[in-house]
Amino acid sequence: MEFLYGTLEEAPKDFCPPEMWPEYSYIAQPVPICAREWVGLNPRGIRWSLWPFTFEDYYGDSTPDLQASLIGKLARTRVITWERVHTVPAPRGWVQFSSMPSRVDGVIPLSPGADYTERWHKNARRDLRLFKEGLAEGRYAIVSLSWEVFEQSYKQSLVATRVDLSRLDDVRHRLPYPQTRDNIEFWGIRDAASGAIVAGTGIVYSPTYQSSTHIAPFILAQGRSIYAATGLVDHWLAQTQERGYRYAATLNFWFKGQPKGWKGFSEFKSHFGFMFVAYPPILYKFVVGKIF
Repeated sequence: MEFLYGTLEEAPKDFCPPEMWPEYSYIAQPVPICAREWVGLNPRGIRWSLWPFTFEDYYGDSTPDLQASLIGKLARTRVITWERVHTVPAPRGWVQFSSMPSRVDGVIPLSPGADYTERWHKNARRDLRLFKEGLAEGRYAIVSLSWEVFEQSYKQSLVATRVDLSRLDDVRHRLPYPQTRDNIEFWGIRDAASGAIVAGTGIVYSPTYQSSTHIAPFILAQGRSIYAATGLVDHWLAQTQERGYRYAATLNFWFKGQPKGWKGFSEFKSHFGFMFVAYPPILYKFVVGKIF
């Protein structure tokens, strides 16, 4: 497959994507109108329904347990999707409709004391140097944000005014789940002169899998000139490394067939030394269940 940003690789053997982390609360992903429930254990999946349609989703390399799948209020006739992390054989009865990867994520392996910027594009290293100069001069600061301030600032950002609030909504829907609420932080860049938050990001940490991902990053026009987005990427990676975690992951790099709106952000993210991890094609199975 043609990929604009580098060489596609398989995920490291001990890496798990955020959907597998309990701290990510993947069950919050379907739109709020849908009924939902956890299903199975290894792998654990989610089942969600908007009558008369029901779906069941799994991530991981273990074959979903179809006996465990019989349990639950929503065990109706449904389509099951299975997204593998590594290339494992597809058992009989599972169907693959495309040879394309299910998606491409960026993964950075981290180790204590290592310089993760060594693999950065030279422009990203330059931008980080300029950002840190302004930081040292006190023109702005990296600050911890409450959810309320983060939400208010996001609504004034370029992504909110030019695209939509869907990424912010994704965060809001996860916050009721204690495992996410206890493992998410919000960070912003505060302009010293105006006091305004000119950029921000959420970070979800997974103590379970020793990994992190950033979520709902945003920037205002004022943040562009100080390279605030680059500064926040560095802060995210530094915080993850300080915890001794193994991986930082960013989701959904663009490739042909994906939404064109991903391209600009994918280009920006490609400058930070990520491995480009391609997951195997999605597998599908149709299962007959109860009617009501």
